[in-house]
Amino acid sequence: MKQTKLVTLAAAITVLTMSSSELMARGEPPRGGMERPDMQQSGNAGNRRYQSLQERLDRNGDGVITADDMYAVSAERVSFHFGSLDTDDNGYLTAEELDNGKSGEKRHRRIAQADIDLEMLESCLVEQLGEAYQARPTGEAIVAQADSDNDGQLNADEFLAHRESHAAKRFTTIDTSGDGVVDSDEVTAFTTQLDSRREAHRTCVEAQLDLDKVIGY
Repeated sequence: MKQTKLVTLAAAITVLTMSSSELMARGEPPRGGMERPDMQQSGNAGNRRYQSLQERLDRNGDGVITADDMYAVSAERVSFHFGSLDTDDNGYLTAEELDNGKSGEKRHRRIAQADIDLEMLESCLVEQLGEAYQARPTGEAIVAQADSDNDGQLNADEFLAHRESHAAKRFTTIDTSGDGVVDSDEVTAFTTQLDSRREAHRTCVEAQLDLDKVIGY
């Protein structure tokens, strides 16, 4: 019984963290376990992630990461992502298909395993993070934003435009100096923000599960 509860806790702690880790192009920090993130190690983590990002994103080989690099990566990946989401192979994405993508399925499984109240969790996250809190966009919201021909679904071109817009926003978030280049200091600062969000997620989940009772203290 105690082992089952610990597994449930580990699942709960990872709820809603996927979208944050995706911002770092899958350079995600360790999940699960009982250890809290060490904020003093954010600098080293930022340098490691910067090197990882540079290797993955620097398409023109100039040694820096620019918005054009991120657009290029989005364009390269859009065909694969579109095909994996288009489960009925009709060439269009519905709101339901966007919600039920691979990351969405993982998120739903974690929510089910954790058995937590999502409305209560969201309220706690808003309180903890304030304006920094960003709810995961629903498929309906994505279609409403990116459906340029108003047919209620996304074709490949609309999906590409959506991904490019997302890449631009992601780059702007990291490039705080606005010089069009992402450096290691900016990645370090962004890493610290991600750690703060993860800590808020953990705090809010623990508040619901009553951590002391779960681990038997």
